[in-house]
Amino acid sequence: METTMKFRELRERIDQLIEEYRLEEAQKYIEKCKILFPNEAQLYMLESKVLIYKKETIKALDLLLEAVESHPTSFPILFNIAQLYDNLKLQTKALRYYKLSRKYCVDQTLLKDLNHKIIQIESNVDKPIIEIITRGYSGDNARALYNAVPEFAKRKYDIRLTEEKQFDEYENIYETDVVICTHTNYPFNRYQFTVELWHGFPLKGIFLMTNSYTRYMEEKQNIWNRVSIVTSYSPMFNTVFNACRGLSIRKYRITGAPRNDLLFLDGAREKLQSVLNVNLLNKKVVIYMPTFRKVYYSSEYSDGTKSWANLFGFERFNEESFNQFLHDENIILILKLHPYEEEVIMPSISNLPDERIHILSSQLLEENNCDLYELLGASDILMTDYSSVYFDYLLLDKPLIFINTDHKEYEDARGFLLTPYDDWTPGPKVTSQGQLEVALKEAIMNPGLYKSERDKIKRMAHTYTDPGSSLRVWELIDNEMGGTDEIRALFNEIENAANKNTYVPDHIYKSFSTLLEGGYVEEVKLAVNYLEEVKGRNSRTASITGIIHFMLNELQDAEKSLAEAMKLDPQNADIIYNLSCVYRKMNNLDKCEQYLKLAKQVTSDIELSSMIDQELIALQMN
Repeated sequence: METTMKFRELRERIDQLIEEYRLEEAQKYIEKCKILFPNEAQLYMLESKVLIYKKETIKALDLLLEAVESHPTSFPILFNIAQLYDNLKLQTKALRYYKLSRKYCVDQTLLKDLNHKIIQIESNVDKPIIEIITRGYSGDNARALYNAVPEFAKRKYDIRLTEEKQFDEYENIYETDVVICTHTNYPFNRYQFTVELWHGFPLKGIFLMTNSYTRYMEEKQNIWNRVSIVTSYSPMFNTVFNACRGLSIRKYRITGAPRNDLLFLDGAREKLQSVLNVNLLNKKVVIYMPTFRKVYYSSEYSDGTKSWANLFGFERFNEESFNQFLHDENIILILKLHPYEEEVIMPSISNLPDERIHILSSQLLEENNCDLYELLGASDILMTDYSSVYFDYLLLDKPLIFINTDHKEYEDARGFLLTPYDDWTPGPKVTSQGQLEVALKEAIMNPGLYKSERDKIKRMAHTYTDPGSSLRVWELIDNEMGGTDEIRALFNEIENAANKNTYVPDHIYKSFSTLLEGGYVEEVKLAVNYLEEVKGRNSRTASITGIIHFMLNELQDAEKSLAEAMKLDPQNADIIYNLSCVYRKMNNLDKCEQYLKLAKQVTSDIELSSMIDQELIALQMN
C-alpha cells in the first residue's frame, strides 16, 4: 500500500514537470523510478510523453513498441502506439493497435469512440498485407502455411507468397504489415509484425550453442532480436531453442509446425509413386535423410567426417550384397539429401545402379509442386543421423533407424543440444552394413519395437499431435492483428453450413447483430459476403448489409439493401423500421414517417411499438 502511494506521488510529480515543460527534470525522476519500480508500464507512458513533448515521435514509438513486449495487454500502451502511428499517417499499422487496444478497453465511452475510429480507418485503407517468404520444397513451413489459409484469413488479409531473396532485394515488402519466414531470411524490423516459423526441432547445436560460432552468426543474432514471434513445438522446444537464441521467452508461441500437418494427408503413397515414377505396391518404403555437413557460412568448414564413398559412410560396404538385400526384403530405398549438399554430393551418387534405390531431389519436388512432407507419410521407416526430421516423423509412430558413423567427430565439430545422443534417438544405432540390414529386418517384422521410447520423446517434443498447426498459426497472426475468437468462430460456422449443405443456424444471424453492436463492422461485412457466396442472399443478409452501409454512412446503398430485404420479407417490422432510420438520416422525413407507421402496423413487439410512437410524436413536433 505504502509503495503504491509512493509511486502515485512520484507519477503525479513527473506529470506535473512534463506539463510545466521541465522535461530534463522529469526524465531524471523517471530514471530514478525505473530503479525503484522496474518494468512499470506507466513509466514507459511517462517517458514516451517526455519524448513526444520533445517532438521525438519515432523515439517515443520505439519506446512503446519495446514496452508492449512486456505489457501486451496494457490498453494505454497499445492505444498510444496506435495514436503515434495515426499521427505518422501509417493507417494500417495504427489500425492494428487500435484493434488490439479495443480488446482491453473498459471505458464504454472511450470504446465507442475507438470503434468509430476503427470503422473510419477500415473504410479508407486496403486489407493488411501478409508476406510469406518461402524456401524450397524440403519441408517448408512457410509454403505449408500459405497452402492452408483458412477462410477468415483469406477474406481479411492480402496474403502473398514470395521466394527467398537477398536482403537488399526485399525493398518491395519492407512496408507490408506482416512478414513470415523460416530461416531468419528477412531483416526483421520493429515496425512490422514478424513471425519466424523456423524449420525443425533442433538436436544439433545451432548459433549460440554450436562449437563453431562465428561473426556471421553474431550478425544474424542481431536480426533475431527484432523478431516479434517465434512459433514453437512445445515448452521443451522453447527451452532448447532459446538456449541457442537468447530471446525473451515471451516471444514464443506454441502452435506446432505447419509442415507437420502435411504428414497426415491422405494419398501420400500414390503421390510418391507419381513423383518418382515407381511402383510401390506391396513394397516397404525406407527413406534415408542424412543431415548436411558442409556448412553454409564457411567454404572451408565441415561438420563431422561422413564419407560419401558409399551412401551410408560405412568403413566397409558391399554394394552388390546390399542391393540383393533390398530385393530379398522387397524394400524401396529413397535418398533425400539436405538441399545445402545436393550440388556437392549428387554428382557422385547420381548413377545408382539398382532400381530399388531412388533419389528424391529438390528439383524433382519443385517440378511436381510437392513438398517433401507430403510424401514422408508414404514411407514405412525413416533412417537419419542427426537431422531434426526424426522429431517430426515421431508423429507418424513409425520406426526410426540412426546411422551415426561419425558421431564423435560431429559432436566435437558441431555439438549436440540434447545428450546423451542415445537417450534422445529412439531407435537402433548402426555403424556397419551388417547392423543396418539387421535393423531394417527388425523394423519391418516388428514396427512396434522402440515404440515406448518414441512415445516418450514425442510427448516431450510435441504439445500438439494433430494436423492443426497451420490453423493455430493463422489464429495467432489474426489475434496479433486485433482479430477475435468470435469472428473466427463465425467464419467457421458459415464454412460448416456450406460444406454440409445445411440450413444456416439462427445464431449466426444473431452473431452478426451482436458483433455489429460491438463495432466489428468490416469483419461482419466480410462474413456476410461469405455467407451470401455459399448460401445466396436472403432477407436477413440483405438487412444486415443495409445496416452495415448505414453504419458506414453509405445511405443510398443502405436504402437499396433494406428495400431488397423488405421485398423478400415485407412483414418484417425490424427491416421496415431500419428503413425509416435511413430516411431520417437522409432528412427525408416524409418517407421516415411513412415507414415508421408501416412498421407500427406490422409489429407485435411492444417495446418497438412504443419506440415508434415516441419517434412519430417527435417528427410531428418538428
